[in-house]
Amino acid sequence: MSSFRPINQWEQAMVRNRSNHRRSGFSLIEVLAALVIFSVSIVALVESLGTSSAMQNDLIVRQHALALAENMLEQTLAAENYDDPEQEGQFDGPDTGFAWKLKVESTDVTDLNKVTVTVTTAGPGRQTEASLSTLMAKRKKPDELDSGI
Repeated sequence: MSSFRPINQWEQAMVRNRSNHRRSGFSLIEVLAALVIFSVSIVALVESLGTSSAMQNDLIVRQHALALAENMLEQTLAAENYDDPEQEGQFDGPDTGFAWKLKVESTDVTDLNKVTVTVTTAGPGRQTEASLSTLMAKRKKPDELDSGI
């Protein structure tokens, strides 16, 4: 007895499909190309995060400098401390990295001064500057007031 059995149509189709069908999956070249594309996109993402972080840090420093300039301007106006047309100095305490400059200029209008406060970072590296100006009327001393009575 022979163990030969006839092949049915379904088995014939399977044999034909196996011989004509390529292997499924990715080739080595396709995988390497995908890795290169993925690597380039990751590098670009990391660079943009670094740039974003540096810009955010600069904005924080600038915002702090503006707050210091506003505070210095308000103190100057409240104390009427603008006899000297130009003053400068360093901040103390937690703001030691900042320097300030106060400038008082006369305007074309009588008894009106332009007061400008500029705050800069005092350390090396990228320097940030914030400047605020306002107009301040010269206050007359009591003996200079006209008595219109």
